[in-house]
Amino acid sequence: MIVIRVVVLLLLAASSASAQQEFEQLYANPFEARIQLVGQLEPKTLRLDIGAAPTLFRVDSAYTVAAEFFTLTRLRSEGNLKFPVETSDYWFGFTGSYAPARSDVSLRVRLAHISSHLVDGYANSAGVFDRQLPFVYSREFIEAIAAYKIGSIRPYAGITWVWSIQPRSFDRIIPHVGFDLRHEFRNGFALRAGHDAKLIGIDGVYVPQHATQLGIEQRYASGTSAGLHVYRFDGRSIHGMFARQGESYLGVGLSFTY
Repeated sequence: MIVIRVVVLLLLAASSASAQQEFEQLYANPFEARIQLVGQLEPKTLRLDIGAAPTLFRVDSAYTVAAEFFTLTRLRSEGNLKFPVETSDYWFGFTGSYAPARSDVSLRVRLAHISSHLVDGYANSAGVFDRQLPFVYSREFIEAIAAYKIGSIRPYAGITWVWSIQPRSFDRIIPHVGFDLRHEFRNGFALRAGHDAKLIGIDGVYVPQHATQLGIEQRYASGTSAGLHVYRFDGRSIHGMFARQGESYLGVGLSFTY
């Protein structure tokens, strides 16, 4: 109940505006509700994100409440369009945002659950998980992000507080900073860039997690956008089953948002 009250207070803490606008997703952040495919150059794996964040209602034009459902899936490439699924993370929750049209400040608060699971594509030919045994990975948390737009650049900072977690060796506070850049061209095209950084703690040892993305995006009149991008990741894995492992890869991908 305390967490829900905090969310409500944050959403009602500012004055209203006269035009509708929403908090734009963080471009390089791995944890966003979108449709995205990233082909990793080495090792030969794929990251497939499938999700949506439908708007439930708006209050005084500047406040938006949405639901979020998405999966973060890692697949192994074996050629001939064969992609065994190794692991998948499931996220669901609610998002409240404050993004007035005549202000450069915006705020997003997310209340969510995420769990992680090994999938049959991770097993060997005998159907046995011989490289790693599955375990229960689950967390419930609140995330707050504040952003400030300066011309084409939008720096942001925030924090995640995890109040329920398994395994308990994972630390409960996750600091979060980054920036987005959008440069608009004609006919709905835009140059996009972003960097997202977090500190992920396990057993009191914090390790940085960096994600960088650069690409071209086409936005359509319907509000849907499609993009082609280059993606760089370094740090603890975004997948809970492999969260103790470090990952470093360069990838090329497609993304779709709406």
